[in-house]
Amino acid sequence: ILSFTFTYTEMERIDTWPFWAPVERTVTVPVYDVTRVEGENAGVYNLTGIAPNRWARYNENLNNYDITWTVSNHKLTINKKALTIYPIDGEKVYGEPDPDFAETNVKVEGLQFDETPAEVLKVNGHYIYKVTRNAGEAAGTYTLTIADNKVNNNEVVPFVLTNYTYTYNPTTAKFVIKQKPLIVKALDQTIPYATEINKYYIAIGTVNQDGSISYVNKKANDILANNDKVKDVIELSTDITAVGTHDPSENPYKYTLKSANYSIAEEDFVQGYLTISKLPYLPLDER
Repeated sequence: ILSFTFTYTEMERIDTWPFWAPVERTVTVPVYDVTRVEGENAGVYNLTGIAPNRWARYNENLNNYDITWTVSNHKLTINKKALTIYPIDGEKVYGEPDPDFAETNVKVEGLQFDETPAEVLKVNGHYIYKVTRNAGEAAGTYTLTIADNKVNNNEVVPFVLTNYTYTYNPTTAKFVIKQKPLIVKALDQTIPYATEINKYYIAIGTVNQDGSISYVNKKANDILANNDKVKDVIELSTDITAVGTHDPSENPYKYTLKSANYSIAEEDFVQGYLTISKLPYLPLDER
């Protein structure tokens, strides 16, 4: 007697002409409403009333009963929602600072009402968890892990959240430090025959906002990351021994990357001119 079942007709979209067709639907609704103290936070709320609603007048069975609508010492408990927090993969380029892992490399499952991690999981401006990785700045793959943040004189104290409980997924994530790409130009050299070239006579390029490239020679070290030096990163060599001027179409220069923290795409190595001059002729009495 405390529910009312009725059937109604609505139009439903179909795939053939006339594209709409009537469909009967049957629903059952309660004939009463229960009210409670307002609030959506986790906690205990008193039920404040029960009364017939607008559907009650359609249920003729109610006329056969003398019903007293009352609420007495009944409560509604809103339990805390369980959250799962875990790290997610990330990356950076060699020489860049680490991102704020707590902001960028964490996924939280279970948040309600469009709440964000920053709204729920930050206390006094700090996340209740910390994400760390194993030490190292060389290009490669590192592991991200997550745990409670430290508060109260560096003691680990799990926070008690108003509306949530939380656990950390033990899954670890990967953080990749990618090689730093370089644009390198071999500068023009003129050397005497049978003389070794300057292995480090290069310029390193940077891309401007308009897409053009500016090359730096004397301060090339400043473009490298982590105080690296050109001599420790790249060196030039050549297989050409013939006297004459060898233009870039001959690919006179070769390079060797000495550091695994950098990469050079084929199109980002720019050839220069190599001129090999004759040795001066010395008379026999000066040899």
